[in-house]
Parts: sequence; C-alpha cells; structure tokens
Amino acid sequence: MTNNANINPVEFIRNKLNALADTFKAVNIKYAFNDIIHVHVVELTPVSEYYNNLALDNAWIPLSLEFESLYETDNIVFISSDSSLRILDAEMEWNSAKTTTINQSGCQLSEIVTCA
Repeated sequence: MTNNANINPVEFIRNKLNALADTFKAVNIKYAFNDIIHVHVVELTPVSEYYNNLALDNAWIPLSLEFESLYETDNIVFISSDSSLRILDAEMEWNSAKTTTINQSGCQLSEIVTCA
C-alpha cells in the first residue's frame, strides 16, 4: 500500500483516478491543473453519471476530502461538462477514445484506442 503523504499531489491524483476509472468504466475522466486559479480540476462525464450515480459520489467525495487533508496548500475540484469551469486541454484522461502520453523526449503523443 502506498503512503500517500510521501507522493506529490499530481501522483496522488493519478493513482486515485486510475482506480476510479477501473471501477467506473462508463465515466470519462479528465484532469488538468488550472494555473489561473491554482486548482486541480477533475471532470467526470457524462453529466448523468456525475449527478445520478451515488456509487460514483461515494468514490470521488472521499477522494477529494483525503486530498484536501493531505495537501493543505493545494485544492481540488470535481466538475462535469456543464460547469462554467472547463478543461480545454486535459493533462490526463481515462475511459475515453483518446489516450495522451509523454514520451522520453518530452514530446506529447496522442493515439486513438478502443475502449472496452
């Protein structure tokens, strides 16, 4: 088991969202850091899952609270596509048709993958 207090906030988020994506395959998850308001943003879609899936609520709300308690100088917000806060250029995505990775040279590579 990973000691979450010893990893940086982005790594914590990546680990938790990997698990969330494995559990909720019908939910598209995007992550980005908003430099303007200095907040980690996680978008969960479709909107129907965000508002009506109690199991999803029971997963992301404790994740958010754990993050806030571990990283007191960082903030995280979970949104859906109907929010005025948007993710235009996701740094990480799960359960979507597009997977983005960074290669060893630091170049961004995008590829289309088939999601099960």
